[in-house]
Amino acid sequence: MSFIVELKQLEADFEQQVKALEGIVYNNPSSVFFDVVLIKYDYKNNSTKKMALCKWNATKNLRDLMRMLFKEKVFIKNIAEYENVYFAVTQKTKFLNFIWLDDLKLENISQKQLEYITLIETSPSNYQGWIKLDRLYSENRIQQMKHYLIEQLKADKAAAAKIQPMRLPGFYSYKRIEPFYVNVYRTADKVLDGKALLYKIYNVYNKGGGTAKADAAGGSGNWKKNSYYKKELELSDTTFDPNDERDMIIKWAEKQEYDIDKNIIDIMFIYQLLIRDYSESDIFLHLQNSRDDLHDKHKAGDYFERTYLKALLFKKLFFPMKKLYENRLLNEYIDEQKASGNWDYTKKVTDNLKILIDSI
Repeated sequence: MSFIVELKQLEADFEQQVKALEGIVYNNPSSVFFDVVLIKYDYKNNSTKKMALCKWNATKNLRDLMRMLFKEKVFIKNIAEYENVYFAVTQKTKFLNFIWLDDLKLENISQKQLEYITLIETSPSNYQGWIKLDRLYSENRIQQMKHYLIEQLKADKAAAAKIQPMRLPGFYSYKRIEPFYVNVYRTADKVLDGKALLYKIYNVYNKGGGTAKADAAGGSGNWKKNSYYKKELELSDTTFDPNDERDMIIKWAEKQEYDIDKNIIDIMFIYQLLIRDYSESDIFLHLQNSRDDLHDKHKAGDYFERTYLKALLFKKLFFPMKKLYENRLLNEYIDEQKASGNWDYTKKVTDNLKILIDSI
């Protein structure tokens, strides 16, 4: 087979193979950026040479991807110069809608788990896995899910970094002396619900079922020790006193090394009333009575709506996984929605919060 024929065959095969990663490396609904990386292995000197060719925006389509690879002569470099082709998420990409794992073995993956994983065979009986998520998640959340899946699927722990290079199917691997054609073993059937996975992670680690730290799921290993509520959450609603609750929140806030503003205290307070099924009107009265500066009806109403909706959104997202309000988690979720295009900047904050609440 002539070099030209072999090159054309490689190009055509790649175009078919990479379709398994549609929605991840191309036609991705979100702006995820990759570095296109070439790595060459020098067996004689036991060394490697790594070079970043260019950046790639995954929102572009397959035709654009092919055009970029032609422009950078990636197919020629792979087949004639023995360069290994990788994609690596850029450091500046803060939100992702997929997870990738390295060094997977079929015997460690159940049939149910296989439904969510697109497997790329990178060497005989050795696989990389790509998992689509239902929406964008922050890099912290991605890493939490990734570390959990690495443990569950016995994947390579050394390949947990966000910028870990991953091979693309349709190119040759020269990591070993004998070249190996990287190919799609199977394509995922389902998209993974990231929120459900995070909930599972929290329950596993906080019930002693895992070896990782409890805060891998974004929460304290023992919320009672770290809360201002002490035993209050174990009491029934009949013994719960909103005034005492707010006093405890304020005392807790005063002991922190950083300032916690009144708005955060109010959200914490409202959240505790929400999870005890207080009505919106009762919560409004309790908040108004707890703050002398909120007796202007108009001012209190506008402020209350924003604060109440934030607490309600947090409850919808995280209760009962989180018994304590964490402002960082809410801000992180809102940032994810903005990055996904689920935030209309022409509308009021309260209107956007209502839309997010209704969508859950």
